Amino acid sequence: MDSDLNQESKYGTRQQWLKSVAFFASFFTYGLTKGTYGPTILDFVGVYESTLKVISYMFLVTAIASVCSAFATGFLFDKKPNIRYFALFIVHTVWSISTILRPIMDNVTAFFVVTFFTGVAQGVIVNGVNVLAIEIWRGRTDKLGNGIYHGVHFSFSVGIVLGPVLSLPFLATESQPSRIRDLYITLGIVQLIVGMAFLYFSRNSAVEPQEEGSIRPSENTTKPGPSPTMSGYAFIGIIITWYMVYISLEGTMFDYLTVFGVASELGLSTAQGAKITSVGSFCFATTRLISMFAAVKLKPFTIIMTCLIFMLAYAIPLSISAGSNYHVFYLGVVGMGIGRGPLYAAIMTWLEQHTPANNKIMGAVTVALNVGAMILPLILGQTVIAMPMTVMYSVLACVILLSVIFVISYIIVKFASPLLHTNT
Repeated sequence: MDSDLNQESKYGTRQQWLKSVAFFASFFTYGLTKGTYGPTILDFVGVYESTLKVISYMFLVTAIASVCSAFATGFLFDKKPNIRYFALFIVHTVWSISTILRPIMDNVTAFFVVTFFTGVAQGVIVNGVNVLAIEIWRGRTDKLGNGIYHGVHFSFSVGIVLGPVLSLPFLATESQPSRIRDLYITLGIVQLIVGMAFLYFSRNSAVEPQEEGSIRPSENTTKPGPSPTMSGYAFIGIIITWYMVYISLEGTMFDYLTVFGVASELGLSTAQGAKITSVGSFCFATTRLISMFAAVKLKPFTIIMTCLIFMLAYAIPLSISAGSNYHVFYLGVVGMGIGRGPLYAAIMTWLEQHTPANNKIMGAVTVALNVGAMILPLILGQTVIAMPMTVMYSVLACVILLSVIFVISYIIVKFASPLLHTNT
């Protein structure tokens, strides 16, 4: 059976494709779960008889937990690569249990405890799956590997689209109480099923075939590659900073659009806000799908610059009149979804193009992602009700910062090469 799975073709082995499907499923489930957070946050306020300011600390708790787990696994997975698939099975199980428990705890303190374990699991999953998705295709054509990596993040965006839609029947309305307990039980079951795929691969993770003529290391080797120069470390640091700002933007667009629609002069219902969030997420997913194929033809630089210019064109009117003009709000959410979709994977392939990613680098990226997810959403949780437009001002500020940081990374690549020491 293993020999059949490892049978080589110009498009990769069956083993590589089956593992890629598991990565797609894991990130789809991650997106599906994350996509429910924004629409259900007000229901959590009701379930625990708390306030939005208190419940919004769940983003801080999740981020702290993810920072800790990403930092630890960044080193552990590089030293013990054979345990990665089994570790991913374990954390999917932990993720499942903590997700099911989130809406059924006795008090808000217990809610934050299980939320912490949710964050631990998500930090490991983001770190581990991202590196594996790059690593198992490294040494094959860059175009195929880029397309697969964009596919992993397209799967996340599909989940993000379906999360708000899935949430709608479970949200509290004038005629029905909140049913988010049923929603989170369903999510927990899906997470556990996906985790079983990693249990299967853990039994044969040491038999990844070495491609003839490939310079890539085996998936399970610990032999280091070329080390970065000072310019290389500067480039990596700039990209890590870019991700910290990016996730602040993404968290704002996914988690606070529903609350913004309700709290602003627009006066939308929770269901209406969730539907607009879903539309934006659908556009986000659509451009991620397109980017899977565009990445085969276009360079990461071209994709990134196009997205940044497109987002800037929509972020400006959002920051001016989204709070009072429904059409500006709706079209702005659509435009931001279109522009944002390909960025995460495109920046990672830009990084991989110049300084090959490993678990330590991905661990640092995951830490930056969670620091970004920690700061801005927490601030918005304290201000969005009193000053709803802080959401849109934050969107514009993030887009400007992303553009400036990327230009700096381009200058380093263009004028400060080489980024890697040459091994002799």
